[in-house]
Amino acid sequence: KATKAASVTTQLYDARDPNNNSMKSANPDGLNVSTERTTAEIVSSIKDSVIGAPGEFGTRGEAYFVAQAVLILSIFNGEIPFIGDFVTFLLGPCLVLVGTALIALGVKDLGSNISPWPQTPENSSLVTQGIYGELRHPMYAGLLFSCFGVSMWTGSAMRLVLCLGLWLLLDKKTMFEEEALIDKFQDEYLDYMVDVAGKFVPAVVEEAMPWGENRKA
Repeated sequence: KATKAASVTTQLYDARDPNNNSMKSANPDGLNVSTERTTAEIVSSIKDSVIGAPGEFGTRGEAYFVAQAVLILSIFNGEIPFIGDFVTFLLGPCLVLVGTALIALGVKDLGSNISPWPQTPENSSLVTQGIYGELRHPMYAGLLFSCFGVSMWTGSAMRLVLCLGLWLLLDKKTMFEEEALIDKFQDEYLDYMVDVAGKFVPAVVEEAMPWGENRKA
């Protein structure tokens, strides 16, 4: 019995012993070889796609890849290389100045027709001259440009998110306002909406943007 107990104890010890050769897992050399082979195949495939892809250099969309890489690196770095300060100035103080100018021109051209409420005053007249010949809602546009400019100037992501909310709110407000203007001026305002397609941004600027092609069509 003592011999059997010693044998059982030895077996239990061997099972717990990580150095026991009988408990070791299979030799991983085969797995390492397989991994190295897979890695080599991936590297070779990438090399072939970069160097051996059909078409001449510059015609395979390399510019898109470079631009993508630059933008991703700039996002993680937090600034645009070489021209970061200029872009900050352009999208910061310059937007604030543009927005302030639009508000001033809108107040000047609207004159006695100005009102803080979207409902059209009874004694108002339709203004289509001056800045209103380029934008249907220049004062709202000025507010948006100024607020976006402050957001970029201060580098505040929260302000930028709030500006997007302001944009959506003003877009809904102008829809309510224009319904009232159509009720009051009818075809005259409908014709004005056709002639001046830009609500916050001039139509010529929107058409110059990449997404403006759909609008032209």
